Amino acid sequence: MKQEQERIQKAKEQERIKQEQERIQKAKEQERMKQEQERIQKELRAYKTNLPKGWKPIHVAAQKGNLPVVKWLVKQDNANVEAENAFNLLHLRYEYYEGAWRPLHLAAQAGHLPVVKWLVEVANANVESKTYLYAKKFTALQIAQRQRHTDVVKYLQSHR
Repeated sequence: MKQEQERIQKAKEQERIKQEQERIQKAKEQERMKQEQERIQKELRAYKTNLPKGWKPIHVAAQKGNLPVVKWLVKQDNANVEAENAFNLLHLRYEYYEGAWRPLHLAAQAGHLPVVKWLVEVANANVESKTYLYAKKFTALQIAQRQRHTDVVKYLQSHR
């Protein structure tokens, strides 16, 4: 009888410890999410104040490879993953963007595979959409090929 009570007491203590660990883990996760949200909001404010003419925050976030901000913009701010930037010349990494660039094109050009994957798999970005570069039309795949981003190229080839 005493052994049975000790076993029950031990099981109750283990359950209490488990619940306390889960509570602590949940509190840590909530704090981490809060900090992530604050960081995203800070970066988003910076993107909005320093936008190149005709660009939207999702263009800058995709070009910089900032997946958390891209996700937030699409999920919380209803950003359009097919949004085109305005026709303008902007020098970034030795290429002149001539306009109609979508977030997928910018992420592919910069070699940001996680952003490319998320835009294609989750946000359903059109991998066949074309943009203008040096007065010619290019897909995200062709842009990644020009930049020699082999991981992005392989991924986009498998999603044509």
